[in-house]
Amino acid sequence: VSESSMIVFEGNVAPRVDRCGPMRIAFHMTSDVTRRRFDTRPLWLGEPVAIAAPTHVELRRAGGQNLLLVGQDESLMDRMLGLIVLSACAGSDTDISVTLLHSGRNEETVQQFHRLTASGAAPGASLCGVESCVDIIRKTSEEMKRREQQPDHADLAEILLVVRNIGQFRELRREDDEFSMAGFGQEKTETTVSMFGELIRRGPLVGIHLVVWADTLNSAMRSLSSSLLREFENRIVLQMNQTDSASLVDSPVAASLGPDRALLYRDQTGAVEKFRPFAWPSDLWLKQVVAWRAGETGPGLDIESLRIE
Repeated sequence: VSESSMIVFEGNVAPRVDRCGPMRIAFHMTSDVTRRRFDTRPLWLGEPVAIAAPTHVELRRAGGQNLLLVGQDESLMDRMLGLIVLSACAGSDTDISVTLLHSGRNEETVQQFHRLTASGAAPGASLCGVESCVDIIRKTSEEMKRREQQPDHADLAEILLVVRNIGQFRELRREDDEFSMAGFGQEKTETTVSMFGELIRRGPLVGIHLVVWADTLNSAMRSLSSSLLREFENRIVLQMNQTDSASLVDSPVAASLGPDRALLYRDQTGAVEKFRPFAWPSDLWLKQVVAWRAGETGPGLDIESLRIE
């Protein structure tokens, strides 16, 4: 058997994103006058443990089309968030706007994401600090309301708002008096928290999607009510206790996850997929992506690009 035809399982070695054939092809997709470039927005995450196509989430313009990630392995989560930003920007640089909110508490990861957004490989992406959180939520909320009044919003660019470790954003924590009877019958003042909640509920219908990472379920619940949690039909979890696993993916299976493993849960179908998240993309591959964007010939789709490593 030739080396190129072998299926090699590499254990705990993180799979390389440069071998993700569908994602490489996505960087070369072009639009035409008869259709939009993406009927869905694919976010590539990693390689499945089973023999199958690369693991990904597809975001559509429909209710619940957000993504929640829960887990305490910061390095693993940053790898997935980086690939989410990169794959969201695959294709043209005019059909999506990606904003990554970073609290700035970990300077090393700030620089890591800065290099990614500044590399030219993800020209639709920007990195913003906690000081920009309130203004970004307000402007995105205004854009959502504007789109809701436009019958042709389907032709407008997608917007992806990524929140890295939501527990580090005090501005997004639910108010203590959320369930208070004080002021009953009076019109409530719009706050950053309420606007954030409405973005989660109504944003996907007009092409505005939320990707949120929380290190624990308790941390997530400080910002997301039970009803808001249900607006995340796509969920990724790392190893956690059986109770939290059952709450997030309707099964205690996440309690048995090993290192460098994650579960993707799709609430619409109840399907659970175990996968190995991609490694952080190398600087060499990011330069290759930039070259593809500049018009250099890219790879064709061949069976080798779809092999399981």
